[in-house]
Amino acid sequence: MVKPPLRTKSLGTKVSDGEYARLEALASAHGQTIRELIRSVLLGRTGAGAPLIPSVGVSGRSRR
Repeated sequence: MVKPPLRTKSLGTKVSDGEYARLEALASAHGQTIRELIRSVLLGRTGAGAPLIPSVGVSGRSRR
């Protein structure tokens, strides 16, 4: 069995209580932990292969 690459880097952010609750609910709806959900969103993949980014809408803002 081939092991997946070791994850050695970390990213972090702060969210409000309301934002955290929304992330918890979204992760639960997808059968994931918050960590798994965030990793999937950041890497642009889900179990179905389609990015979740358009439907997440935690802050409703995007930075460019």
